[in-house]
Amino acid sequence: MAKDKPTKREIFSTTISILEQVAEKDGYDVDVLVAGLTHEIELLDRKRQGSKGQDAKRAAEQREYMALIAGVMADTAEPMRAGDIAKATDLAVQRVSALLKKMVDAGEVVREQDKKVVTFTLV
Repeated sequence: MAKDKPTKREIFSTTISILEQVAEKDGYDVDVLVAGLTHEIELLDRKRQGSKGQDAKRAAEQREYMALIAGVMADTAEPMRAGDIAKATDLAVQRVSALLKKMVDAGEVVREQDKKVVTFTLV
């Protein structure tokens, strides 16, 4: 079985270890290289921390929109199309469709298809 491709963090860490071993053995000055690689690892850490905040913000926004969609669907007893929901919520049809798919996957909404017409019903 083939091992997965190493991450940048693994490559930088391994390179630092090799450089430190070479420096100890042969007496080379590799401090500049080690400092540069350590800096790159710090940048990777910062990048990871920044994306977590964005993901949480996006998830909260999606929950808010899903609640809005559920509210619109609760007001009508009949199945609704994504376009109708988009008009009622002032959201783009693409966004409504994506959120409806998540809601279907979560079991909150039922998707029904009659020939080419796809409708959604709140559970």
